[in-house]
Amino acid sequence: ILDEVERRRGVSAALVYPFMRSLMESPFPAPGKIIKVKTFLPGAGNEVIELRRPNDSRLEHVDFDSLFRCLSVRQVLRVFASLLLERRVIFVADKLR
Repeated sequence: ILDEVERRRGVSAALVYPFMRSLMESPFPAPGKIIKVKTFLPGAGNEVIELRRPNDSRLEHVDFDSLFRCLSVRQVLRVFASLLLERRVIFVADKLR
């Protein structure tokens, strides 16, 4: 999905929003299943992009309540951004909850 967003942003930032809108309106697929997103890209015309959800569901049933009790929304977003930027993230705490 991020590769497709970057491809559109390279052509025009205005193309990202319609793609994200059509993606948000698509049903969330089960693990291993495919969704098809209809989209338009200048030069390529109308396209149907197939996106497959990975079979790896290790985090599907993880309870993130303790994370959100310990960190603010701003801190969670900062951690997530750091992970996306492939930075090292180390959690330090006095005790585990």
